[in-house]
Amino acid sequence: MDCWSLGIILFILLGGSHPFAQRKQVDTFRAMRKGELVFDPLFWTRMSNEAKDCVSALLRPDPAQRLTVPGLLAHPWLAMTALNPLEGSVNFRALGLFNARRKLKGSILAAIASNQMHAIALKVRQEVQGRR
Repeated sequence: MDCWSLGIILFILLGGSHPFAQRKQVDTFRAMRKGELVFDPLFWTRMSNEAKDCVSALLRPDPAQRLTVPGLLAHPWLAMTALNPLEGSVNFRALGLFNARRKLKGSILAAIASNQMHAIALKVRQEVQGRR
């Protein structure tokens, strides 16, 4: 089971914003494909390194390197006996301002479009190679 979507949701819940937030949609797609996360210091300063590592591991662009469900359950951030109560406390205000439905829908559509563009590019490449 792929946990990329879980990483998106976890990032939004902890940081109150989209992990690949960019001004232009094309830049958002590029950041998603490259795995360039935006950890806004305003909201992520109080987060533990374990929390950041967990989210980063869930959002790796290569599915083979991405954290799986068993890996997530064994991750040090989830295995900690007591999570830092300050983690996320400031971020609930930002989360309230975050238009999750619109942004999540945009993220999902971006992922679908990106996958479709990749599939089309592969198909075109195969057709070109087949003509040679």
